[in-house]
Amino acid sequence: MSEDIFVVPVVFGAFAFVIWALAGGLRRYKIAKLQAEVQTRMLDRFGSTQDLLAFAQTEAGKDLLQSLKVESSSPYTRIIATVQTSIVMLFLGGSLFAVRARVPEAADGFTIFGRSS
Repeated sequence: MSEDIFVVPVVFGAFAFVIWALAGGLRRYKIAKLQAEVQTRMLDRFGSTQDLLAFAQTEAGKDLLQSLKVESSSPYTRIIATVQTSIVMLFLGGSLFAVRARVPEAADGFTIFGRSS
């Protein structure tokens, strides 16, 4: 069994992860920038806080304020997601070591891009 079978998906997965992380960060940045711009324009439009509160109590104001809600996640959610990812990666790594131990060609050593180690 060739080691290239494992190297190609890993390299592809690493590039895909980097692109996914950059796209997610860019998306969150644009959403935050747009929300800040809308909130600034809304505050400039209303002359006093009473006008703003009166608008916020209308149905249209409630819908607008609901749409401006910032995407937030608690730290506990992020910690649990990280722990879950770590557990999955540990099992994946363990299973790859188990496969490597069972493949006779892998016991001699492996080659990455034509170099043996």
